[in-house]
Order: sequence, then C-alpha cells, then structure tokens
Amino acid sequence: MTVDQLIASMTPDIREKLTRAVELGKWPDGVRLSDEQRQTIMEALMLWQARYEPHNGEAYTIDDSGEMRFLCDSEKERLEAAHATFKITLQ
Repeated sequence: MTVDQLIASMTPDIREKLTRAVELGKWPDGVRLSDEQRQTIMEALMLWQARYEPHNGEAYTIDDSGEMRFLCDSEKERLEAAHATFKITLQ
C-alpha cells in the first residue's frame, strides 16, 4: 500500500482512534505505542490533514510538501515564543 492509498483510506473512525492513541501513548487495548509507531501515526495524520483540511483555522498547518505554514507572522512569533518559553520538544 502506498502512502497515498493509506491516507485516502483513513475513515473518520480510524483517524479518531489514531489521534487518541497518540494522545494517550497507547493503543485501545492498552499496549504502549513505540516511539516509531507514535512518529509514524503523527506523520500520517499530518499528511491527511494537509490533503483534506488544508485551511482548518489552525495557527499552522503542514502542506503537501511537508512544510509548516503559518496563517500570519504574529501566530508564528507567538508559537516560537511559546516554544522558547516552555522548551517544547516535538517528537
């Protein structure tokens, strides 16, 4: 299965379960996600969002090429300040 096929086949139920798994760090049956699984799921969800919800009102989105896009410079500055202040590490 190609990445395009995978993204196209994601139903709302599947997206919800994957989102929940990333949020909780475990599958519905309680098994912990590995770091690799978590990263792969987040990438798949971002690709789906870039393809099907490119302008969903978020301060930033990931476009089809994988680049982060900000709605405006002030949002970008706010997020950068939050990152510096709270030392957020994206995994």
